[in-house]
Formats: sequence, structure tokens, C-alpha cells
Amino acid sequence: MNRRHITSRVRIQLLGLLMLMGVGALGLKLWWIQVAHGQEWTSQLRGSSQATVRIPSVRGEIKDRNGLTLVQNRASYEVDFICRKWSKAIANGLVTRPSPSIERLSMECRKT
Repeated sequence: MNRRHITSRVRIQLLGLLMLMGVGALGLKLWWIQVAHGQEWTSQLRGSSQATVRIPSVRGEIKDRNGLTLVQNRASYEVDFICRKWSKAIANGLVTRPSPSIERLSMECRKT
């Protein structure tokens, strides 16, 4: 019984040691990503942009008592331009042939 008690105790200690090593490895990897390579991730973040897309749920048609459709659901899209970035994109040659509506926006951006 004494030997069995010792082997179970050793097993528990080994399991605890393995868990401690796993948490240590996880902490080391987290440090490596955040501290050692933090500048790299920060520079990538500064070069990115954000797009928020909100698509509301479909509510169905509204009809009158004769069955004529009064209101329909249809998708509509909205695009916001940031003039500073748009002007830089044109200057860097990233935009080659914009559509006429985008060209009007480009003219508005140049005025501001």
C-alpha cells in the first residue's frame, strides 16, 4: 500500500509538471508574439483599413387590402470615401480607370 501511495503521488506530480510546462509554453508564445514581434504587428495594423458591413434582416412586403404591393425590400449599398486616402491612391497609381460616379467623388475630394 505504501508503494502504491508513492506511485500515485509521483503520477500526480508528473501531471502537475506537465500542466505547468504547458502553461509556461503558452506564456512564452504569448510573450514572443506580443513583445518580441509587437512592432511588426503594429506596423501591419497601421497599414490596414476597416470596413463595416451591416445587412439588416428582411422584413417582407407590405400590401394593401387589394393585394397591391406598397413597400418592397431591396438591397441598397453605401460606400464612404475618405478623401485623403482616395487622393493618395490616385497619386500612387492604384486607381487607373474609375467609373464616372467615382470620378465625380474624386473631383469633390480634390476641392477639399
